[in-house]
Amino acid sequence: MRFSILLLFALSFLYSCDKDHDRIPYVYVNIQKSLDDPELNGLLIPGNFVYLTGGVNGIILYRLNNEEFMAWERTCPYQPVNNCKITIDDTNIFGVCPCCESKYSILDGTAQEGPSSYPLKSYQTYFDGLNIRIYN
Repeated sequence: MRFSILLLFALSFLYSCDKDHDRIPYVYVNIQKSLDDPELNGLLIPGNFVYLTGGVNGIILYRLNNEEFMAWERTCPYQPVNNCKITIDDTNIFGVCPCCESKYSILDGTAQEGPSSYPLKSYQTYFDGLNIRIYN
C-alpha cells in the first residue's frame, strides 16, 4: 500500500511538469497584404522572402512558387523563452537561430542542423493571385 502511494505520487509529479513554458506562445495572427504593397516587393519572384511584423517575434513570409507561400514564426522553437529570432541565410533556403545555431528549412520548417529537433511554427496562408492572407 505504501509503495503504491509512493509510486502514484512519483508518477503524478513526473507528469505534472508543465512543458508549456517550452512552447512558443499562441498569438492571434490575421494579416492581409497585397503583392502591390512595396513591403512585399521581394516576393514578386518565387524563392524570395520578407520579414513581417506579427506573431510572437515576427513572421518570415516565403514565396515557394507562383501560387504558394509559406509563413513561419521567427521565434526559435528550441528554447523559445530566449526570444531568439530566426534569420534567413544567404541561400534563401535556411533559417538560422543566432542563439543555438539551429538551422531550419524554410521550404518545410524542419530542423536540419543544431540542437533543435522541433520544426518552425507555421502559419496558414491563402493567396488569391494578388492578395496574401497569413493566419492561424
